[in-house]
Amino acid sequence: MNTAAAPAAKKQHRSVLVSVLIFSIGIHILAGLIAAAYVVVKWIAPPEATFVAKKMVALPPQIIDPRMASAELEAAAPKPVLDEKIASVRETDVSLPDIPQIQTDQVADFDPSALITDAAAGLGAGAGGGGGGGAGGGGEGSGLSFFGIQTQARSIIIVFDISQSVLTKAQKAGVPITAIREETLKLIDTLSINTKFNLVQFSRIYQPMAPEMLPPNESGKAAARQWLEREFRTDGMLPRSVRGARSPEAGQDNGIAFVLRGVLAMQPDVVFLISDASFQSENHSSQVPWVEVEDAVKAHEKAGGQTKIHVIGFEMKPEDKKELRSIARRTGGTVREIGQD
Repeated sequence: MNTAAAPAAKKQHRSVLVSVLIFSIGIHILAGLIAAAYVVVKWIAPPEATFVAKKMVALPPQIIDPRMASAELEAAAPKPVLDEKIASVRETDVSLPDIPQIQTDQVADFDPSALITDAAAGLGAGAGGGGGGGAGGGGEGSGLSFFGIQTQARSIIIVFDISQSVLTKAQKAGVPITAIREETLKLIDTLSINTKFNLVQFSRIYQPMAPEMLPPNESGKAAARQWLEREFRTDGMLPRSVRGARSPEAGQDNGIAFVLRGVLAMQPDVVFLISDASFQSENHSSQVPWVEVEDAVKAHEKAGGQTKIHVIGFEMKPEDKKELRSIARRTGGTVREIGQD
């Protein structure tokens, strides 16, 4: 009985395994067919195209002001930390003094762009050929020395009295016309770029080197050198036909008062007047009254002008020297008489 049942059970077990294997193979074949059908259908009929707009984040451009950026940078810069005393690693018998107080605000607020601005202004003045009065110059101007007179200015005008009496007295005092030219060019060479200048010669009427103040750059120095060599008069006369000569309007007097009004109208800080103080005009048979000269200076001051008048004189009469000294002192200037020092 048991011997007959064993083969039947083994046969039944084998049948079950074969059934499971066939079922598994069928499942895999079915899955493969389904996958193949999906691929074929997708390839034959692709899905419709869809468009999706993604959200874009755009930051507006910022316009940065360089001055504001510079100010923020300077504000963020740490100020220097200064200890009040110097420390020692051990005790000593000597007490060190306190460190001097330093204004740290000035150290932190130093603006190097100011140096660039000044340099650009200087270059602009040189390139522009000068213009306007001396009051427009920047900085404190140049320290000057002209025939021993020390002063400081941002703009100067040297005024030459070219009458024959002045040239003769200057020659007698050991200052020939060549020396006057050399001293003038030496002064111009010492001017800083912030100090403008002009040259004027007169004998009743006057002739300026340029209609406006010039900077002491290479162009300005060359113009001064050429003017002193070609235009400077040594014959004691200044004809009205001279190029650039300025004459008064009809009915008005010429002479030193007329000359001073024209010179002061250019608003110089300093005027150097080279003369013997013997001023003539067409309306006066002897000499221009000093009250007219004073009125020209007072009118300039009343209009807001501030000009120092320095005088380099040759053999001036005592009464004329006194009047010129009064005018020079009024403006803050001085009088030096060469040959009488």
